[in-house]
Amino acid sequence: MPPEITRQNWLYAPYHRYGFQHVSEFVRTAVVSRGSGPVRELLQQPRDLQGILVSGKSDRDTDASHISFSQALKLTHTDGICVLHGGLIVHEQYFHDMRPETLHLLMSCTKSYIGVLVGIVAHEGLIDLNTEIEHYLPQLAGTGFAGGTVQQHLDMSVGVAFNENYSDATAAINHLDYAVGWRPAPEDYVGPKSLVGFLKGMKDSAYTHGSYFDYRSPITDVLGLLLETVSGKSLAELLSEHLWRPLGCEWDSCFTVDDEGQALADGGLCASLRDLARFGQLMLDNGEASDRQIVPRSWVASCRYGDEASFDAWRASAFVDRAPNGNYRNQWWCRERTTGVLLASGIHGQALYIDPSAHLVVAKFSSQPQPRDTEIFNLQFALFETLAAYFKA
Repeated sequence: MPPEITRQNWLYAPYHRYGFQHVSEFVRTAVVSRGSGPVRELLQQPRDLQGILVSGKSDRDTDASHISFSQALKLTHTDGICVLHGGLIVHEQYFHDMRPETLHLLMSCTKSYIGVLVGIVAHEGLIDLNTEIEHYLPQLAGTGFAGGTVQQHLDMSVGVAFNENYSDATAAINHLDYAVGWRPAPEDYVGPKSLVGFLKGMKDSAYTHGSYFDYRSPITDVLGLLLETVSGKSLAELLSEHLWRPLGCEWDSCFTVDDEGQALADGGLCASLRDLARFGQLMLDNGEASDRQIVPRSWVASCRYGDEASFDAWRASAFVDRAPNGNYRNQWWCRERTTGVLLASGIHGQALYIDPSAHLVVAKFSSQPQPRDTEIFNLQFALFETLAAYFKA
C-alpha cells in the first residue's frame, strides 16, 4: 500500500483510484466464493468502437457537441469497461493498473445484487413481499422502517428519514461510514459502532410508506439483514450459492463487513469486471444462464417494468424531473419504463447498463473525483445509449 493512502483517505480522490481496487487493505471483508466449478466462458468477438461519437461536451469549457469513444472513457474516469453484445465480449479495456482479475468496489451497484437475491429467496417461499418488515426483523420495531412492507423497501418508498447528501459534512451518511468501519470515527463520535446498531437508531420518518420514492442507502442494509435472518446464512454465502457458483463466475469476490461480521448490503461488494458483466447478461437473458433458471423470469420482468405503486411513488418524487417516465424497482433504476432498460449505479461512476432490445450489456468501473457529478453522469449515460444505438443499427 502506498504510504500516503490511509484508512482516512482511501475513499477520496485521488487516493480512491487505488482504494477501490484494494478494499481489503482498508476494511474487513468476507469472501464470496466462486466454488470449484467450471468458469462460464465469455467468448470474444472484438469490434472497433473508436469511430463512435458520443453526444456530450468534451470538457466543461467548450461547446463541442460530440466526443470520441476514447474521450468519453477518459472524461468519465474509467478504470475498466466490458461491453457484451449477444453474450460476446466486443470490447474490454482496463486503465489505472486494473487487470481482469482485479476486484473493484461496486458501491451502490451492490444494491441490484441484493434486489435479485430477495427475488430468489422470496421465490423459495422464505419472504412475503407484502409483509411488514418488523415481522421478520422485530429489532426494527419503533424505527422509521416499521410498518413498511418488504416491497416498499425494495422500491425505496418506505418513509424512513435519512440524509445522504455527500457534500454535507454533517449528513447521516458519514455516521454510517463510521458505524461500518469504512472510515475511522473522530474522537468525539458517540454514535453506533455496528450496522445493526445504526439501523436501530433510525427512528424518524419523512413521509407515509409507499407515497414517495427517495434514495436512501440504509434501506438496502435492512434488506441485507432480512436475507441473512430468513436464510440463516451470510450475504457472502448467499451470493456464492445463488449467483457466483451457478453463474460460473471467474474469480472469488468479497463483501465488506463491520466488526460484527455484518455485510454492507448498500455498497460493499467488490467484483471483477467480467463477473459484473456476467451478472448483467443473466438479467438480459431473463434470469437464465447455462440452461438453468437462476432468477425467476417474473422477477426480472418486475425489475424492468415495475408496477403502478412504484410508478406513483416515482411520480411524486424529485426524480420525476430527470426522468418523467422512469422508475425505481427492486433496487434497479429504469430511466424509461417502456424500454425495459435496466441500470445499476453507484457513486464515483460504477455502472451496469442492460438494454434488451440492443442485446447489450455494459459493465463499467470508474474513479470519478466526486461521489455524484450530474454532468459526468449524463455523459456516461450518453455513452451507454450511443452504444445501444450502434448495436441496434
